[in-house]
Amino acid sequence: MSPLVNNRIILLLAVMVLILIYYFYTQRLDLNQLIQQETITQPHNLQSVSCWFEEQSRLPESECYQVQVPEDHNHPEGKKISFPLVVFRSPLQADFKVPVLHLGAGGPGAPMRLDSFEQIKMILELYDDMSLNLGRDLYIIDPRGTGLSQPLLMCQTFVDHELNRLTQNLPVVEEWTLIDRDYAECINDFKSQGVDFNFYNSEVIARDVEFLRNLINVPQWVLVGVSYSTVYAQFVVKNYPESVQALVLDSPVFPNLKKHHNYLRKIMFKYDLLFRNCGSPGPCNYPDEPHKMFQHFWKMHQFLNENPLRLTIKHPYKDEDLKVTLNGQRFLAAILEGTYGMEIFNELRQVLFNISLGKTSSIKPYLNGYLEYLLDESYGDLVIDAHYCFEDKAFIDFDQIRHLVEYLPAGYIRFVNRLAIDWPDHCEAMEIVPAEATIAEPILIDKPTLIFQGELDSITPLSDVRAQESYFTDLTVETFKLSHDILGNSECAEQLAAYFIQHQLPGDRSRLCE
Repeated sequence: MSPLVNNRIILLLAVMVLILIYYFYTQRLDLNQLIQQETITQPHNLQSVSCWFEEQSRLPESECYQVQVPEDHNHPEGKKISFPLVVFRSPLQADFKVPVLHLGAGGPGAPMRLDSFEQIKMILELYDDMSLNLGRDLYIIDPRGTGLSQPLLMCQTFVDHELNRLTQNLPVVEEWTLIDRDYAECINDFKSQGVDFNFYNSEVIARDVEFLRNLINVPQWVLVGVSYSTVYAQFVVKNYPESVQALVLDSPVFPNLKKHHNYLRKIMFKYDLLFRNCGSPGPCNYPDEPHKMFQHFWKMHQFLNENPLRLTIKHPYKDEDLKVTLNGQRFLAAILEGTYGMEIFNELRQVLFNISLGKTSSIKPYLNGYLEYLLDESYGDLVIDAHYCFEDKAFIDFDQIRHLVEYLPAGYIRFVNRLAIDWPDHCEAMEIVPAEATIAEPILIDKPTLIFQGELDSITPLSDVRAQESYFTDLTVETFKLSHDILGNSECAEQLAAYFIQHQLPGDRSRLCE
């Protein structure tokens, strides 16, 4: 072969290699380049920002953005808001695989804490095997109104006043009335700033996800939702089915199951779990021991309302101490907050015993958890009301609940749930127009779906999953002897999710979770 022909072959091969490299590169387009391309027509839709977490060099390759979207997608020329996006790039140079999108911490309104290095490390530990280690990029958002979104629909007045209320022993009705005043003030403040609460709900968040997908030229997602963010995943599938490859739903909420669904069981399930196990130092030794625990618990609740304990506890977010009055209501709230995890089921007996001696060390971890929720200044608490008013209230059978509540145990449980049924909400003040009835219909999901569910989950119970199984055409359900948020508490779940995402098939639990 002549040198000339040989050189032409080499040149041809080089050109082909360049074409392949170009093709691969365009399929995995860096968002910074995309921003440069978009600046001609949409200069503000995707703003590259310095990542909110520190020590970025110790993490996989990462990029951070504020995604600007219309508050009202039907009027894209109108007011703009934004939500945060963090992208972690897979180090594996494999064939292009669609990314994994984590839809937020649930709630609704709960933040992902994307400004915390420790939280980011934990997120990566939980989700890297089912994304980066499979050659898939990992995308994480806070939904609009939440966390690092702008605006953040958090009621600062409530947090400021709650610090004072924590020192007091207020009756339930008085405390609720004061809280309502705080939220009325915050609602008026946000409305004066031009916030329209009609656009902070699950359907609009699903539109945000589709807006983002088109903006960054991603053909499809694998969607991961935990708790209430599973609702967002379901609405994305409902409205944009071609944009979804598969779903992983952890401790899911279902938008057609409203408050009246299985009402009595849902109210009592958490109490049944608490008292059935009896806790340390051993299991229930006598048939009537759970009943005795139940009686002891409510006697302690009444005693603390009449004789509250004063204690000092560390502020969950600031370097300062808080003075807290441990009355019956806060005792109950702390215990119920504990049911998001597992420890309280084994420790309740000891907690009750210690408090009867005036010792508060064993209740403090649960009170800490409750205060983390209560005083969180990145929690979009008004997002809760906006979701409720738009997609829930009009579809709740309140008459059925009024009937059922009379079957609850006499005493505080019946009293507080009876009170809650007709307690005024903020829907009128927020000027929210309820959604069409279709929002409360079951969603048919024709995508490979993996559900993780805790058998001891009283927040999103296993019975809800069983009631919904027929609406999925390709469903795998994995249950665990855990409570809420399985991926956050089980390495086995992550391995099962990784296999599922890789193969779109259920994995062999006995082999993967050795």
